[in-house]
Amino acid sequence: MTATQIIGEIVALPAVERAEVIRFARSLEAEGMVSAAALTALGERLATTTDVAAAQVLRDAIATGFYGRR
Repeated sequence: MTATQIIGEIVALPAVERAEVIRFARSLEAEGMVSAAALTALGERLATTTDVAAAQVLRDAIATGFYGRR
């Protein structure tokens, strides 16, 4: 089944079921995201680190925290 077919199936659902699908999709999108305060803390740690490996780990954590797991 293609994405277009799946979307067509979702559109055809009753409103209550469609809302459930939307909630599920949003939960997947938000997975791994963190609060603004946590992102700020990660950014501050990144700004002060001199360890190249630690900086990469922090950059990855910031990206995951901002965009979620992809």
